Amino acid sequence: MRFNMLGPVELRVDGRTTYLRAPKHRTLLTALLLRPGSLVRLDSLAAALWPSGPPASGVANIRTYVRELRNILGPAASRLETRAGGYLLSVEPSEVDALEFAALAREGDAALRSGDVEHAADVLGRALALWRGEVCEDVSAWASLTAEALRLTEQRLRAAVQLGDAWLILGRHAEMIGELRRLTVEQPLHERLHAQLMLALYRSGRQADAFTVYHVLRLRLIDELGVEPGIELRRLYDRMLRGDLDGREDPPAHRALLEAG
Repeated sequence: MRFNMLGPVELRVDGRTTYLRAPKHRTLLTALLLRPGSLVRLDSLAAALWPSGPPASGVANIRTYVRELRNILGPAASRLETRAGGYLLSVEPSEVDALEFAALAREGDAALRSGDVEHAADVLGRALALWRGEVCEDVSAWASLTAEALRLTEQRLRAAVQLGDAWLILGRHAEMIGELRRLTVEQPLHERLHAQLMLALYRSGRQADAFTVYHVLRLRLIDELGVEPGIELRRLYDRMLRGDLDGREDPPAHRALLEAG
């Protein structure tokens, strides 16, 4: 059994991927997965299913949706238990992509901080590969889902930055440029990502492109926030101008940016 939330909501039963076509089924499953192995009360389910307020038949409708979801779960239907006041879905952490991602991200963070950079790069890469899109992107948002989506998205961004740090330390400059380009488009004011992109370009012999990244970011920061780039990014730029990065060292700029986060 596999439950996927990092993108469209889906589940795998007996090796087959099942897409939940009914929006209420996707929302119900998501609400249960946000509290795996814990009781989810009827009022919480109603708030998820009907953010503007449940109908008079809300409780009966929830029972119907639960019964239909059990049919979809097939042999694993017993995992969705009826409890006093609500329902509980029993899952293992390895069965939910969001839980697996969080565990791998923690492992990668610990490995990077301990200096095991090869392992950090491997684990963080596997963590980020679990993402297929935005969190529960085919489920209508409600308060609990929005909060969880923000938390997971922040963890994803942090893992991406840490993977970039690991790649820089390992000298994998050229292979990370494309991904960093994508990330800086998604995060146009994120100085740490821009610092990594500048370093990757510079160490790949593309100094002019590295300088362009800095100038574009600087103009955007001034136009949108009225501020100059932070001191670490400015120092990195100045060192590049002086030709003070030889490609063999682990420049302090991205390390300081990492610690600042």
